[in-house]
Amino acid sequence: MKSIVAESTNAVPTAQTMFANATLRFSATNTPLANAVSTGDPDSTVLTVSLTVTNGTVAVSNLTGLTFADSRTNGTNVTFTGLTALVNEALESLAYTPKLDYFGDETLAIVTTDEGGRTNRGNGTVPILVEIPTLGGVPKVSLE
Repeated sequence: MKSIVAESTNAVPTAQTMFANATLRFSATNTPLANAVSTGDPDSTVLTVSLTVTNGTVAVSNLTGLTFADSRTNGTNVTFTGLTALVNEALESLAYTPKLDYFGDETLAIVTTDEGGRTNRGNGTVPILVEIPTLGGVPKVSLE
């Protein structure tokens, strides 16, 4: 599980790999490898989280007790505010979907801001690699 805190840390996240035209869900219950994203701050009870991607969209489906900027729960940038426990429940419902037929590198940037305005800017990223699924071997082409 990846923890994103509003104070500086030196954790290096591992890349999440997915297939093009699929959805990558972030959850502690994913098997065989859990890939949950969570946040916290030892001296704040309310946090604001901003999720940003370039080559797709992020979506949060657990909306309980949260306030969303621009009322958007999905898009290239989703920002929401709430109690830490509710923010983490929302992050447990986080999903990333690449643009149609996109493959390559993507970065999910996660910026957490606490009640005092301190952020984790610069270290809250999750690299994502969107791959093309194999088609079952090397294709055979007739030269006739």
